[in-house]
This record gives sequence, structure tokens and C-alpha cells, in this order.
Amino acid sequence: MEAPANPPVVFDYLSSRDFIRDFLHWGKEHKLGFTHRTLLEKMDVSSTGFIANVISGKSNLNARQAVAFAEICKLNPSESRFFQTLTVYTQARGIEEKGDALDSMRTQVRGRNKKLDPRQYSLFSKWLYPMVFDLIAMIEVGDNHKEVADLFDAAIKPDDVRKALEVLESLGLIRKTPSGKYAQVRATLKTGDEITSTDVVKFQQTTLRKAIDALDDIPAEQRSISVTTLPLSVEGLERVKQEARHFRDKLLKISEEDRDYDRVYQLNLNLFPATKSIKSIRKIRKGAK
Repeated sequence: MEAPANPPVVFDYLSSRDFIRDFLHWGKEHKLGFTHRTLLEKMDVSSTGFIANVISGKSNLNARQAVAFAEICKLNPSESRFFQTLTVYTQARGIEEKGDALDSMRTQVRGRNKKLDPRQYSLFSKWLYPMVFDLIAMIEVGDNHKEVADLFDAAIKPDDVRKALEVLESLGLIRKTPSGKYAQVRATLKTGDEITSTDVVKFQQTTLRKAIDALDDIPAEQRSISVTTLPLSVEGLERVKQEARHFRDKLLKISEEDRDYDRVYQLNLNLFPATKSIKSIRKIRKGAK
């Protein structure tokens, strides 16, 4: 895959590992001059597989290494600070530590392209909010809260729709026109990959429950639910995840170009390990002998 002309923008990322991967790929394609050896030397690392392990999640950057990598990338001070915070956010295991890092990122990041600013993650605090956002492109939505609520099941009330509109407007995702109707500020929404914000995780859990309900409640001709199992290596997993990202972007483009839409659909892409690592089990067994 050909690298873009401009270097990756760190503010567009919500995973330091993805930024490192993409920057190194870009640097290699554009022959920036640093070799793998000089990279390790600047980061004071002796293991030749360290960078690959960081990208795959097997190893982490310490604070000094994060600073060194930012210098290698020639990030300006604000970019360097964001990358260091992003590294803490990516590597943090505890909810509190992740929350602190995300709060710091909120003051630094700027919304770019179609990725959401972390300040807008509260959009996903309720399943209804993104649904109402999409409906605004399909029907006239203003003070007709009951009409909108009737498009959902009986659990959704007009007050729920009113609250959703207030939240969407406060987040700068929709605006009220002079006619009193709402309009989208942007056409589609997507989070960055592997977001672990508490609100987003809860939203994903809700959509999975909705998918389970759809098996019983939605006629087969109105849905598509399938399951595939496949053996993968670590490298194969990364390729599949990359293809999933491309597929999702393609679907968003189809939705943007579609104008005769009649209802909102939800698509869940789920990929997770169904077994333990065979290599890890063999390693444990070998060590026990």
C-alpha cells in the first residue's frame, strides 16, 4: 500500500500503536533517513523486535521512550505532548488512569476528518443518540418528538428524543436551522479504532444486545447476521483488522452516497479470540516439564 504524501497527523489517532505503525511505514516509503538501528539507539533499546512488539501490544513505551519517538518523528511541542498522553491512554490498564489520560487529551485534540473528538464520546452514552443523529438526514426533525419516538419501540418516549437532540446540539454535531428543523454538521460518525472510552464500550455492549434481539424480532429478509471462525497468526489478525477498517470506511461511503434511504440500520463487526494461544500453551507445557 502506497504511503500518503503527508506524514500521519498524531491528533487523528486514538491509539499510539497505530500512529507508530503508520509513521514508520510512511517514513520508510519516503526514505526519511533513519534506520531501524538508529531508531532503537535513540530510544536506548537493544532488542531488535521491540518496535514490532510495541505495535502488536506485547511491549510498552516508557515515558522517556515516548519522548524519544516524538523527537524522531519531529513532532512539534503540542504534537509531542499529545503523543505522550496518547501513549499513556493506550497502555493504561486501569479505568481511572485511562480516564485521566482521556481528560488530558480532551484539552489537546482537535476533531479532524470524521473521527470524533474525545469530548464527543458522550454521544455514545445512550444508544438512541446516534440513531436520532442519522434520522435527521432522513426526515424533518424539529419539535416533532413524538413522531420520531414512534419510529422506535415503545420504550422510547418523546422526552428521550428531546434529550437526544439537546445532547447532539451541545456536542456541535447538529444545528437548528432558521426553519426550526435540525441539520447535521457532519454526514457520518465513526470513532477511532479500538476506542476504550467507558461510554463507547457501553454503547457497543448495547448494540450487541440489540443484535441478539434482532434474531427473534426482525424478519430474516430485513437483516444479515452471520458468523465466521478462522485460524489466524498475529500478523494475520492485523491484516484482518485492517481489512475490517477498510470495509467499514467503504460502507460509510455507500451510506453517504445513498439518498433513497428509508430506515436506520446498525452494523456490528466483532472479532475476538475463541481459544487461547497455541504457542503460549505449548510454551507453558514445555516449561513445566
